[in-house]
Amino acid sequence: LRDKGIMRQGMTVSFEQEADGLITSGSYSPMLECSIALARAPKQVGDEAWLDLHGKHIAVEVTTPAFVRHGRILASVLSRKKVST
Repeated sequence: LRDKGIMRQGMTVSFEQEADGLITSGSYSPMLECSIALARAPKQVGDEAWLDLHGKHIAVEVTTPAFVRHGRILASVLSRKKVST
């Protein structure tokens, strides 16, 4: 999530030209300093989606479930942040 807020279970995610998805698990990541989540989504989606967060549509990044591996940030938008190890 690029903006302020926490993604939680049950929230709706919208994709370009595809059916809506559903957050199955979400929380704040202290290491990444942002909200991350897992969602049920159509098989073919782009790299951006929109989250319905309390009636507002907020842009979110779509990436693979491995957000961090061996202390290295893998998500493209998140990798621009400085993370102390």
